[in-house]
Amino acid sequence: MKLYEQIGGLEKLQLIVDEFVDTMFNDIMIGFFFSKIDKNRVKQKEFEFLAEFLGADIVYTGEPIKEVHQKHNIMGGQFSRRKQILKETLEKNLINNEIIEKIMEHTENFRMSIAKTKNSDCKSRN
Repeated sequence: MKLYEQIGGLEKLQLIVDEFVDTMFNDIMIGFFFSKIDKNRVKQKEFEFLAEFLGADIVYTGEPIKEVHQKHNIMGGQFSRRKQILKETLEKNLINNEIIEKIMEHTENFRMSIAKTKNSDCKSRN
């Protein structure tokens, strides 16, 4: 059974993606990145991206990940915030922990294509 089937199929995946994107757009830490972006387009591309990864016969049709994100000044902490929102959305929708871990690993693989820094940007004052 493919991973997208294990989470409840493509309809369930679309609901999860919709919730995830809505949360990102409203988030105080990263929402500003989306102020001039078409939310429905983001939902469609996020859906394609995850559906393809999860084994559906769907192809991601967006611009290359690095190309579309490098024009923004996305820091490591902001990337981590996006990951946390995704993880919380998956958990809220009762997705199996093994599948969540696979999605988080897949997401992390794109960190350096998206973020300008690897980890949190906060500096210790010690």
